[in-house]
Amino acid sequence: MPIHFFYRLLLASIFIGQVGISYADESKDEYTVKTAFIYNIVRMVEWPDDKQETQNPIYICLLGEDYFGESINALQRKMVRNRPLMIKKDITFNMVKTCHVLFISASEKQNLATIFNMVGSLPILTMSDVNAFAESGGIVNLWRDEERIKVEVNLSIAEKVNLKISARLLQLARVIQ
Repeated sequence: MPIHFFYRLLLASIFIGQVGISYADESKDEYTVKTAFIYNIVRMVEWPDDKQETQNPIYICLLGEDYFGESINALQRKMVRNRPLMIKKDITFNMVKTCHVLFISASEKQNLATIFNMVGSLPILTMSDVNAFAESGGIVNLWRDEERIKVEVNLSIAEKVNLKISARLLQLARVIQ
């Protein structure tokens, strides 16, 4: 199956029934695609508390400047394993521990070491689009390669914090050990 088809499938899975995407603003388009990636990645990750917290939300938090705009709001209240997704924007450092997914904005690049130290061994899926994020200690990096968004997964960090990454995601991603 061509990779280009996979990207279309990702977009379709999140935006079915919604108005078409405007491609006028390349930055908005990039973050719309990244929103679809976040949704599908969350579907392919298992947290240690998944079996105990069958009704509680999965919190997706944005730390730093919000480049997603309204596109990330499309995830609000979508369901993953019978759990609603909830978006928390403009979180502070002391709120990081309440997140299941922590998307770290490029505006926080200089604070990565501090953030990784704060989350420590907590089962928080750290994500970003900062260069070399996975190599620096983050779990998922969404990076742009010309016209495509690609995924990197730091499997050793995911295992360290007890997150199970599906084999399907690992087949599609570049795995960092």
